[in-house]
Order: sequence, then structure tokens, then C-alpha cells
Amino acid sequence: MIEETTRQIDRATQRIKQDGIIAILRGDYGMDHIVRIADTLASTGLSVLEITLNSSAALDVIEVLRAQFGPEDLLVGAGTVRTIEDLDRAREAGAVFTVAPNLDLDCCRRAGLSNWLHVPGVLTATEVETAGRVGCRWVKLFPADLLGPGYLQALRAPLDDVQFIPTGGVDSGNLAGFVRAGAAAVGVGSALISGPEQGIAEIQLRARAFREAWDRANDR
Repeated sequence: MIEETTRQIDRATQRIKQDGIIAILRGDYGMDHIVRIADTLASTGLSVLEITLNSSAALDVIEVLRAQFGPEDLLVGAGTVRTIEDLDRAREAGAVFTVAPNLDLDCCRRAGLSNWLHVPGVLTATEVETAGRVGCRWVKLFPADLLGPGYLQALRAPLDDVQFIPTGGVDSGNLAGFVRAGAAAVGVGSALISGPEQGIAEIQLRARAFREAWDRANDR
């Protein structure tokens, strides 16, 4: 069992690093619209999707997406996972990774004991180091736009064994700066998926722009 969950962590981290972009869906969307969004993102090369738990019917959404998309097509995780209860509910719904806006040590320890990929939210060097000591080597730098790519670069100088995912205010214009600063991936929310009224065609255009920006920044 431990070997299998370790392989699951490896697969998730490799996929996130390969894709580079975690698309974040937050809000009140109809299920059919969500499936269309997920299909559009996957077909555009953004195959990692985070459903935040403070979205409408988030757990049902995760279950439906896991049933409709194979893991090779779409990696589905849960966001806004702030407590152990959130973590357990997300896993039971079928999420394959979890992301938090905060550093909750109980969540980190629970994830470590079960060999689960949990990405806590951090801002300071002390929080990064604290997360690492309880087993979280992937962290979400949040809110990333508060201090910008230069701050990430400064953090990584002494903490270069940690994988950072800047999130919050990342767009296709500043993405390259975060890549140059050493981001392992980025989390992208409203700059990609801005709300239920947004059309699929616009999401597709934005997704292509993000895909091209990431690949260009990484010289692919």
C-alpha cells in the first residue's frame, strides 16, 4: 500500500511539473459547464485541474470529473483544503492531490503519514521550513503577486530543495518572471477561468495563451 501511494505521489508531482500550470476552478458552475471547461482545458494542454472546496458541490464535481476523465487526460485535485476534515473529504471524493491557502500542520502530518501529496500555502521562509520539517516539500507561495518573482527568487536562494507553486495574481504576462525565479509550477485562477458567465471560446483562448507562455519561458 505504501509503495502504491508513493507511486501516486510521484505520478502527481511529475505531472504537475511537466504540465507547469494548475488551473483553479472556484465558484458556482453547473456540472455540464464544468465538464466542458475541463474538456477544453485538457484538449488545450492544461491537464491539471484544482477544484476548490468553497465552490458549489465541489466534492460532487471531483467525483464526476474523476469518472469522466482518465488520469492520463486530467489530473483532478482539491483546493482550499484547510483542515483534516477537508483533506479526508477530498480524498474520499477522488482527488489525487490537495492544495491549501494556509499552513495547517495537522493536515501536513496526516498527508505525510499516508504518503499523500498535500501542498500547503506559505509566504515566509519560516513557513516554508516548517512545512518541510513535517514532510511537505511542495508548497504554494500565496499570494504570489504580493511580492512578485523577485521574492520567490530570494526565497529559493537558501531553500532550493523546495518546489514552489506561486499562486494568486499569476497571469500570462508575469508567468515568465516566476519561471525564471524557479517556480516548479504555477496556480492560475481568475486569469484563466473568470466566472460562470465566461464562454468556452474565451477559456480556450486564455488556456492557449498560458500554455504558450509556459512553454516559451521553459524554451520548449
